[in-house]
Amino acid sequence: MNFLSKKSVLITGGGSGIGASFAKKFVSLQCKVWVVGRNKNKLEEVSNLDENINYFICDVTDENQIIDLYDKIGSPDIIIANAGKAESSAFHKTTLNQWQNIMDVNLKGVFLTLREGLLRLKNEKKNWGRLIAISSIVGKRGYPYLSTYAASKHGVIGLVKSVAQEIAKTKITINAICPGYLDTDMTKKSISNISKITGLSDNEALNKLKEFSPQHRLYTPEEVTEMIVFLCQEMSNGINGQSLSICGGETY
Repeated sequence: MNFLSKKSVLITGGGSGIGASFAKKFVSLQCKVWVVGRNKNKLEEVSNLDENINYFICDVTDENQIIDLYDKIGSPDIIIANAGKAESSAFHKTTLNQWQNIMDVNLKGVFLTLREGLLRLKNEKKNWGRLIAISSIVGKRGYPYLSTYAASKHGVIGLVKSVAQEIAKTKITINAICPGYLDTDMTKKSISNISKITGLSDNEALNKLKEFSPQHRLYTPEEVTEMIVFLCQEMSNGINGQSLSICGGETY
């Protein structure tokens, strides 16, 4: 029997990359899926894959838009705060605007998405739920030229650990996934930024990123997806407040 059948899933940042991978997997498990983001064309492309994938245009940094989102779609069983932003910069050249933009998406956006999601789960007295935040291995160990990104993702881990203690006596859990560099468009943008900062070619910058992994590779969206599906199983009730790494053996 498929435990996840008929469950409803909300995925922010669902129009591309790992968010799109999540949507495809959950709909294959007979879930009703909502993908959320700001790019209508990308969201429509994912939505067109299956009649059980719907989309909603929403800026996760805007509290009113998040509230409106939940008012429209109800209370999903599984909420995945995946929307994120990465930008490389030497710390001494990082502007306050750069800092704030990344914090707004990566930390404020996660806060608003999960806070409102948990509120709806509690208000509707649902006895089961999953809150999942996509953090990063960078939030655990730090990487050069990613100080702001690292700080935002470290904040997500702290949020998850704290909320887990508040909901520990319920059947709602909250966890963070902390991947290394993924084979996605976001990483390609990071490679381009690193090349501009350091003067390395794109291929040299890619190899530098791979060197962070003991397996000397980028990780796939599917690896993250399977971890999330595992966390959503009934047998995973005891996994709460964790920051689970997909990093090929990196130590920190």
